[in-house]
Amino acid sequence: MRGVSHIKGVADMRTAISTHYRSTSRHEGSPYLEVMALGMERLRLERDLEWLGKREERIRKRLAEIKPLLEKRDGQVQDDDHPGTKASTPGEQSAPGGGPWRTMKVEY
Repeated sequence: MRGVSHIKGVADMRTAISTHYRSTSRHEGSPYLEVMALGMERLRLERDLEWLGKREERIRKRLAEIKPLLEKRDGQVQDDDHPGTKASTPGEQSAPGGGPWRTMKVEY
């Protein structure tokens, strides 16, 4: 077997084209090959479907966990929000919701 150091040039390298390899059968309608290919594809698709089902369960579970936490935090924000107060420091402006916004310098 020849290694990379024995190759004189790129033309000496064996490729799928030079060795005439094919990814599919040359013979149309080979029933055994089609049965095997379709069976493998079916197994792959079933595995992907199972994976998607498990992922959907995890996502729904996490969404169910997030919902009460979000409602709790939203309630805290509503309680802390005092719409009549003015900004106390010079760099703050009043936000449309009533809370203070700070300005900051951004360099590009």
